[in-house]
Amino acid sequence: MTKARDIASASPAPSTVSATELGYLDGVSSAIQTQLDAKTAKSTLTTTGDIYYASAANTPARLGIGSTDQVLKVTGGIPAWATPAASASGLTLIQRSTFSNVAGTSTTFDGVFTSTYTNYVIVFEKFSSATLGDDLQIQWRYSGTTDTSNYAGLKQSTIDSATFTQVNVNPGAACPLATDSSSTFPFTGVLFARIDTSGNNYVLFHGHGYEIYNSELNLFHGSTDALRVYTGFLLKSASANVSGTVAVYGLANS
Repeated sequence: MTKARDIASASPAPSTVSATELGYLDGVSSAIQTQLDAKTAKSTLTTTGDIYYASAANTPARLGIGSTDQVLKVTGGIPAWATPAASASGLTLIQRSTFSNVAGTSTTFDGVFTSTYTNYVIVFEKFSSATLGDDLQIQWRYSGTTDTSNYAGLKQSTIDSATFTQVNVNPGAACPLATDSSSTFPFTGVLFARIDTSGNNYVLFHGHGYEIYNSELNLFHGSTDALRVYTGFLLKSASANVSGTVAVYGLANS
């Protein structure tokens, strides 16, 4: 029998250590304190969410909890928390503006088209004219100047419960988006545009929208007819002030 068992079976039994406790030493093959010293202390972890990792061979270390929405990654051969990179294929908000009863010449979005993107999405969260029946329009801008004459292939198609109307505006001074809107009946829609600012290029665009008034669906498309470096656009109506909330997004090139 082992010494531990000899002590446990002695008579009288030890008064300060029970026979059961001494029995736990059965099978011990080396110094117990040495084995305990080799263990990692629980005090290494100080905060809820901490985790252990090996900073080197046989070297436990603490990695503190990261921030909300962070993910684990490997940096320099050890784990680390990091904020995930934005998706390269996602849309990035460039500008979102709200305007109320302002002249068309003041609703400019300048500097929103750059070399970072080539394809853009313009979202008309709401857009309206102060006068019902006044056309809503978009014009493209370059070097702080509004292009008021160089448009080609412009078409607007309006579909309601009773009729289908197609308007050719070629050549035109602006691209019509909608025909019937007001603060009570705003227009909402999306426009897709290809705008290459690497040099003089055309703007190619198309989109669709909806008007509450007469339940009209509007389709529109066209292009510029002049080669320029287009960097922005202007929103207006045919003759009245406009209101709305409009956002511009860029689509990553790769």
